Amino acid sequence: MVIRRYFAVMSVLEKIISLFFEKTKKPHRLTPFDSRVGRIIRITSEVTGVPEIELLSKRRQFSSERQIAMYLSVKLLGLSYPEVGRAFGRDHTTVIYSVRKIENRGRGRTKVNRCLKKITSKLSAT
Repeated sequence: MVIRRYFAVMSVLEKIISLFFEKTKKPHRLTPFDSRVGRIIRITSEVTGVPEIELLSKRRQFSSERQIAMYLSVKLLGLSYPEVGRAFGRDHTTVIYSVRKIENRGRGRTKVNRCLKKITSKLSAT
């Protein structure tokens, strides 16, 4: 029993040491499959006038524009919630909330609906 504990502790220590001392390159937030998400972010930025860096930031100031981009990433590209969340640096539950919110707000003649139509037309044109 003491030997098992020793080996379990050693494996944890080895992992910690490898994290601190090995020079591995940290993966970027946008993984290769997210080039399509990057395109949606770019066009959303053009239509709404919000810089791309603000769409990916942690600030709440431009949350509705970020929610629009997340909604389009899920609905148009068919990506899963965790994939979209990773692209935006968020949790998958945030993406679920965004999709539901835009579905509710995008009905009728609203600013969100007009924005969605402009972005989808630009996406289909290019």
